[in-house]
Amino acid sequence: DLHKPKFWITTFKKLDDLLFQHEKVCETTLVALAVTPRGICGASVGDSVAWLVNSRETRVLTSGQYKGFL
Repeated sequence: DLHKPKFWITTFKKLDDLLFQHEKVCETTLVALAVTPRGICGASVGDSVAWLVNSRETRVLTSGQYKGFL
């Protein structure tokens, strides 16, 4: 389910593991969003941001992301 944190954690971990296997890949940032009838859900890693821009508003969707190191 795209609206559950476990989906995003598992997906990002798999991507990180794949990138780590390639010596030429160092670091990257990632923002992934799912736009469904239930709303917008997603996750971000690094300093990338996602914006919602329409005729009524401009909003930073990733404003609540954790900025520290785990």
